[in-house]
Amino acid sequence: AANLTFSYNGVNYEVVSSTNAEVCVTGGTKASLKIPKTISYGGTAYKVISIKSRAFKLNSVTKTIDMTQATELKEIQNYAFQNCDMLSSIELPKNLKYIGDLAFYYNTHLYNISIPDSVEYIGRMAFYNCTSLTSVSIGTSISSIGSQAFAECSSLSQFTIPESVGSIGDKAFYDCTSLTGITIPAGVSSIGSNVFTGCSRLASISAASGNG
Repeated sequence: AANLTFSYNGVNYEVVSSTNAEVCVTGGTKASLKIPKTISYGGTAYKVISIKSRAFKLNSVTKTIDMTQATELKEIQNYAFQNCDMLSSIELPKNLKYIGDLAFYYNTHLYNISIPDSVEYIGRMAFYNCTSLTSVSIGTSISSIGSQAFAECSSLSQFTIPESVGSIGDKAFYDCTSLTGITIPAGVSSIGSNVFTGCSRLASISAASGNG
């Protein structure tokens, strides 16, 4: 049987576990959306635990999403916001763990993003070609930055790689033509190929002591 689906305040939901009373977000139909911690339907209060794969893919309606109340939300799955060409502002929740592959791929109107301290993983091409992105603040739990995660982010001028990062994937910052300086923390043990290729303004890459 198909999972139960319902909508409230312009947000579409799908029940992923009736036993645990959990739902995922499968999309939205309004310009401004708020994702709650729990949503009640049919007498049950469901916890909102993830943004489903492809939930907002090719959505050209939604401009702002506030997830700050969604403290049960742990995952933004692969392709969740792929090609959301009108999305300019998204606030992520504090207990988020995982940002999937191509999650914000080609979000050309997204200007900044603050990745909470809880996030451990940023997938490949997660922010690929977010050409308006000028600033990214990254939390202190990230262990891995996926390949091409920030490639083609041509407006990104500053980026601080947190101390928690152990691996940086291939072409992670490829063609970030506005990037002027970056520090690689001491804990990074694996750096892919062509990570900074095409970063034409990058004057300095400093490796923290202990990095050789």
